[in-house]
Amino acid sequence: SYSISGSGLILEGGPVPPTTVDDSGSNRFGWYSSVSSDLDEMLANSSRSVFGETMARQMQAAFEATENLGQRLADSTTATAFGNSGIERQFEQVAKVINAARKGAWTGKPERQAFFVQQGGFDAHGGPAGTQNGLANIDNALSSFTTEMLVTGAWDDVVVLTASDFARTLTDNGLGTDHGWGGNMFIAGGLVRGGQVFGKFPNRYAECDDGCPLNIDARGRLIPTTPWEGVWRGVAEWFGVQQE
Repeated sequence: SYSISGSGLILEGGPVPPTTVDDSGSNRFGWYSSVSSDLDEMLANSSRSVFGETMARQMQAAFEATENLGQRLADSTTATAFGNSGIERQFEQVAKVINAARKGAWTGKPERQAFFVQQGGFDAHGGPAGTQNGLANIDNALSSFTTEMLVTGAWDDVVVLTASDFARTLTDNGLGTDHGWGGNMFIAGGLVRGGQVFGKFPNRYAECDDGCPLNIDARGRLIPTTPWEGVWRGVAEWFGVQQE
């Protein structure tokens, strides 16, 4: 798995730790080629400390992985132009990793990989500008990424899934919106049966004949009718997880 946005807890827990890639590529140790033999000799020394041995192994693996990944990403290109916003640069690196893998840059890798990207700035108490700009950047990023995957023939092997901490109120506070509950998420991919909307949405936000059971207050904080984890079942099955 790969994180293009720092440490992502969503990728933790597996037997292999996630690989972290910067939105401009893999940050390689600039002097590695000239000091690699010295580093190997230093880290090869045995220690009676479990901590020391673990630290040495982790450092050695980090140097080697960073150098190998950096070289492969440096050689990987995209046929599609990506913008300069953070989320667009992140998706560009995802595309480069996928393109490199499809061209045989790695051997013995798992059949499927997970990539974590992130766009912040939606805590819009003071106004909608951050949300509007953030959604525009996401739209541009997904447009470029989808085009790249279609051009390279990888779109049927890709699933894009969104998730968020929480939603926003449907009414404003005079400037922007406040913390909500039920929200929206979407899933897209070449083999996804799209065009469907799941869950329930209230017809009105106040003065409902039925008491508005999905709306917990006049601000439009909605009770979710579908758990956010529910979408992961289809993704898990696509990953090859079998029901017991």
